[in-house]
Formats: sequence, structure tokens, C-alpha cells
Amino acid sequence: MYNKYIIVLLVSMSISVHASIEESIDKSLLAGSCNGCELVELSLNGLVNEVVKRNFELYSEKSKVEISEHKIGIEEGIFEPKFQASAGISRTNVPNSADQRVSRGFQDSYSDRTRSFDTSISGLIDTGGEWKVGFTDQKKRSNLISETQDYDTEYSDGFNLSFKQPLLKGMGKDVTHAKINMAKIGNNINKTEYKNKLMGLVATTIRLYWRLYGTEKLYESWTKTLTISEQQLENIQLLAQYGKIPETEVLEARSSIIEKRTELMSLKTRIDEIKNQLLSLLNVSNSAFTSTLFLVKDIPNIGQASETFSIDESYQKAIKNLPELQLAELRVASKRLEQKYNENQLLPELSLDSGLSTLGLSNIQNNARFCSAGRCNDQVSWNVGLNFEMPIYGNTQAKENLAISKINLKNSELAIESFEKEIYNVITTKIEQLKIEKYKLEQYREEVRMKAELLDIERQKMRLGKSRMRNILEYEDKLMSTERKWLSSIVNWKVSEALLLKATGDLLVHQNIDLDFSGDYQGNSENLNLLK
Repeated sequence: MYNKYIIVLLVSMSISVHASIEESIDKSLLAGSCNGCELVELSLNGLVNEVVKRNFELYSEKSKVEISEHKIGIEEGIFEPKFQASAGISRTNVPNSADQRVSRGFQDSYSDRTRSFDTSISGLIDTGGEWKVGFTDQKKRSNLISETQDYDTEYSDGFNLSFKQPLLKGMGKDVTHAKINMAKIGNNINKTEYKNKLMGLVATTIRLYWRLYGTEKLYESWTKTLTISEQQLENIQLLAQYGKIPETEVLEARSSIIEKRTELMSLKTRIDEIKNQLLSLLNVSNSAFTSTLFLVKDIPNIGQASETFSIDESYQKAIKNLPELQLAELRVASKRLEQKYNENQLLPELSLDSGLSTLGLSNIQNNARFCSAGRCNDQVSWNVGLNFEMPIYGNTQAKENLAISKINLKNSELAIESFEKEIYNVITTKIEQLKIEKYKLEQYREEVRMKAELLDIERQKMRLGKSRMRNILEYEDKLMSTERKWLSSIVNWKVSEALLLKATGDLLVHQNIDLDFSGDYQGNSENLNLLK
């Protein structure tokens, strides 16, 4: 009878308790953590794509890009020509003063009725010059006209053209387009900040995905060893009843089972915690997924752990692709524009003012319009001149603004130099961390293999009566502890890889994610595609 129970005990202990990293997670074992729950498989690419589409904070960052594009249009609106038109009728009836009587035909009063119409188009050109083209039309009837002429109505029509060009302050395309160029840089800054936000979001998603993988693998492994321990307990209790082993063996087995169940509860809590974090990234309420269990579909390719990264190549990629550095360079470009604008504002105001006008006057409207078109040479007027203005003490405000802009530019340039050095240090650290995680992964994998062999040896010794249950449990605990470290090293390796790709600016390319600044917000959609 004793041999029969020993055989049962040894068969039950022959089941492997350590997890296979190369295999997908056992659905049936994981389902035990959530009775009646629906299992939803997650692929890394599908999860990342859904997070990118649904995350509100990312969409908010994208909205800033759209707003900044409208701001460019606002600034470009300074070159839009403006149309102006006015029309009116007036009636005048006033007494004449002594002086006015002389100029108004010695009449006691003056009365007139006037109808007028004015229209013009004005605009701005790249050099900063302001132009205006206008036309005026007036019909006037008065007692003075009827008194001095053989008619009572006069028509006056005229064209006028004016142009004002700054020659110092405010002159040139760089000054005129300053706000437009600043708005374009602002748009590029928002695009780069969106890219940076996107990379951070993808890195966070990858980290949570592999954390979920590691936790579920641990849950699977602990579930297996709990099953074995429960089977062992039944056999140990029978052996203890026949006095073949001491009661302390039973107590130790029960204590081990309690410890494993507690660990499984802790792992279940961690799985739920990671699920809720993923739901937050997906902008989905947990209330709709209380009976849903996310199951990691992808498995890490351990063979990729042999891939090496060059510090110099990674640094060059970071210099070219890293959003943070691009932001620093854009800020330098912005400060340079600001300094150039302030240098121009320090100059005195000198402008060329010119104008050309025609005027036709007749008691016949068509004749007045004929002369207003410049066909009467003696009725064309023109003017040209220079206008100069400058502060007496050398423009203190402009000097101070220029001094501030120079300081800001210098700080921005120094920030790039400092950041480039920091990037090299960060790249070096990330690569070193990745190497360490690779080394730990390989060492823990070998340690798991050796501890599994030691456990098998201890079981063989148990078969020969040369070992105790306590020893078996100790070797199981050691194997589980090493497995935990192995799984953690795999998760840390995948996370370190993602962080290195983020540091080099290659993360989006690696995940096949295109920068798209268009599209509507999809966070309110009820459809989730987590496997694509």
C-alpha cells in the first residue's frame, strides 16, 4: 500500500511547473482568474493602433496642430486686399457770416444738397509697402452755383492712387512676413510636440502590454504549481495517515498552498490594474469591461535578444529623429526670427510717400468722368516725398527688446549643445540597460533550466527515500522565484528596447505608425479592434 501511494505522489510531481516562454498563455488557466469572463486577445500592434486612435490626450495635442494651421491663415490675412465703399446724401442750409458773404456772392444764406459716393481698394505688399486705389463721385446743387453759373448742378469725379513704402524700419519681406514665419514655426512646434506625445504614448502602451504578459505568465505558472501542490497534499495526507511521513510534512504542504493562493490573488489584482490602465489609454470606461479579461496574444521573440545596438549609430539617429531635439532647434529658429525683427525695429522710420489723383468737374456728369480718367492733362495731380521719424534718445524700448532677444537666442543655442551631450549620455545608458537586461535574461533562463533539473533530481531522491517533502517545496519555491526573475527580465528587456527606440526617435517606424495630423476623434466609438 505504501508503494502505491508513493507512485501516485511521484506521478503527480512529474508535471513541469515552470512556464514555457516560447508558448502562448494558456487560456484555460488564465480564465480561472475571472469566472464567467470573456477572454479578449490583445496583439501589440492592434492595441497600439487603437490607443493612438482613441486616446483623448493625443487627440487634444493633434487639435493644437490644426489650430496652429488656422493661425498661419490669420497672419497671412494681412496681405488680403480690403474693399471700402461709402455713399451718402447731405443737406446744408446755414446763414453766411460777413466773411462768407464775400465768398458766397453776397448772399444772406447758403444752401446745398450733395450726393456722394466713394470706393477704394487697399493692400499690403511683401516689401511692407501700402497701396490704395480709389474713385470718388459727387453731385452737388447749391444756391451759390446757380448764382454764379448758368446751371445749378456740378458733377465732380476723380481717381486717386497712393503708395507708402518704408525704407528703414518695417522694410523688407523678412519683417513683413515675421508673424507669418513665427506662426509656421509654431505649427511645426505643435507637430513635433504631437510626435513626442505619440511616441511617449506608444512607449507606455508597449510597457503595459509586456507587463501584462509577464503578470499573466506568472499567473499561469503559479496556477500550475498550485494544482500540483494540491495534488501533492492529498497524497501527503494519505501517507501521513499511514504513518509513513510526519504530520509536519502536511502542515508545510498546506502552508505552501496558502502562500500560492495568496500570490495568485495578488497577481489577479495586478492583472486588473494593468487592464484598467489600458482602458484609460483607450478612453473606455471599466464599467463596460468588468466581465472582460485581456489575454496577451504575442510572445516575445527571445532570439531578438541577440540584436546589438551601436552607440554612434543610435546617437546619429537620435540627432536626426528625436522630437525633443527638433523642438529645441525650432525654438532657436523662432528666437532668430525674433532677434532679426527687433534689429529692424531699432532703425529710424523713413518712408517714401507718393500719390497721384485726377479730378473732373462739369455740369455734365459724363464730362466730369471723362476728365477723371486722366484724359484732361491739366487736371492730373501728383505728390512724392519722404517722411522721417525717430526717438530722440535712440529708441530705448527697441534696444531693450533686442538685448532680451539676443539673450534668449544664446540660451536656446546653448540648450541645443547641452541637449546633444545629454542625448549621447542617455543613449549610452539605454544601450547599457538593454545589454544588462539581455544578460540577465540569458542568465535567468539558464538558472531556470538548472533549477528545474535540480527539482527533478530531488524528486528522484524522494523516490529512493532520500529526501523529504520540505526539500521538494523548497526547490519548487526556488524555481518559481527564478521564473519570476526570468519573466521580469523579459519584460524589462522589451521595455528597455522600446525606451531605446524612443530615445533614438525610431519607435514609430518600428511600430509602423505614420504621423497623421488629420482625422476625427474616434474615442467615442464602441468598436475596439485589438487584434489588427
